[in-house]
Amino acid sequence: RAMGFDLKVHVDYYTTKVKLDDVFLMTTDGVHDYLTDKTLCSLLGDGVSADELSEKALAADSQDNISAIICKVDQLPDENLSETFDKLTKRPIPPDLEKGMKINGFEVESLIHASNRTQVYLAKDSQTNEAVILKTPSINFEDDAQYLKHFMYEEWVGQRIQCANVVKIHNSSEESKFLAYAMEHVNGQTLRQWMQDNPQPDIKVVVSLVKQIIQGLRAFHRQEMLHCDLKPENIMINKLGQVKLIDFGSARIAGVTELISPVAAVGNQGTQGYTAPEVIINEKVTQASDQFSLGVIVYEMFAGQLPYQDKLDKNLTAKKLSQLAYESILKHDPHVPIWIDGSIHKACHLDDKSRYEALSEFLFDLEHPNPTFLETVQTAEEPEFVLKKYKVLVAVSFAINIFLLLLLVR
Repeated sequence: RAMGFDLKVHVDYYTTKVKLDDVFLMTTDGVHDYLTDKTLCSLLGDGVSADELSEKALAADSQDNISAIICKVDQLPDENLSETFDKLTKRPIPPDLEKGMKINGFEVESLIHASNRTQVYLAKDSQTNEAVILKTPSINFEDDAQYLKHFMYEEWVGQRIQCANVVKIHNSSEESKFLAYAMEHVNGQTLRQWMQDNPQPDIKVVVSLVKQIIQGLRAFHRQEMLHCDLKPENIMINKLGQVKLIDFGSARIAGVTELISPVAAVGNQGTQGYTAPEVIINEKVTQASDQFSLGVIVYEMFAGQLPYQDKLDKNLTAKKLSQLAYESILKHDPHVPIWIDGSIHKACHLDDKSRYEALSEFLFDLEHPNPTFLETVQTAEEPEFVLKKYKVLVAVSFAINIFLLLLLVR
């Protein structure tokens, strides 16, 4: 076999976990038979080259074949989901934390939010003093494998994305002892709070925010991932006006949902009113589904309410869907340009095939009047709405004529 006379090739191999900066030494017996393990480790620690190692073997009067290769691990591939689960499931859930406590290299400063599912703390990196948000699972679910895997899933998803418009999830070190993860601290407010502070926003400001949201969504889509729970509460705006997408617990990844049954079993369909109808009815999730959620959000930024109100609930059926219709923003704010209304309508169209093929097209139509919408939006208005506007115009005209008549009589 060693000389290649066997009918089949049998490869001897050994599997081991590797870390960044690990060093591997491969030698022939002309080296390791003449230099002890202690000597080899000492030489490697001093940073000798393979040539220098061979010279040491010659100096030790080696009479055999002398060959040496030194390999250093400079970069590792991202962990797959299975590897992450295997590593994190070995860690215990931490107890309730208090100010001053240290965990996984972070020092807790205060409790921000606590529920029966998770705790969220403001903390700082013990080495850099950088402020972070620390999230821990609830001890109530320590025996719930599905919940724990979903918690780990959110961390794993966040670590795959590197984008200025997506909140950064810090990589857990190998020395981390507890099941918890840290993310970038965004000093600002949610889009929901911003909408409450800006009930009649400037179009340019809205478009600027939408542009950043799209950049965040693109980062997901480039990784073949979908956010699946885009809503104002999951969009942060910092003090500089920079947008950050947060909350990856509902994200879906191509090829993963089918393989990881505990994650698929969660069955999270996003948030009522923002979730695309095809997701509710058929659980069909595509990039167009994220576009629908974005369109609904932009509509709400201008109108202060949702385009389909509360009709897109979990009881939605194909029959009920056929009875729904988009309500023009002009009903709520006539100052919004009709081409803006048209572009939003297309983005959150009930039929996923009628939406934009790409988010960039939606952004372009928000920035540049689309002639198609200038021609069609007016004719698409409901007869009842047109009749109401006509009655108002008639009433105003009648009042002006009466006023002029009174002036003539005097």
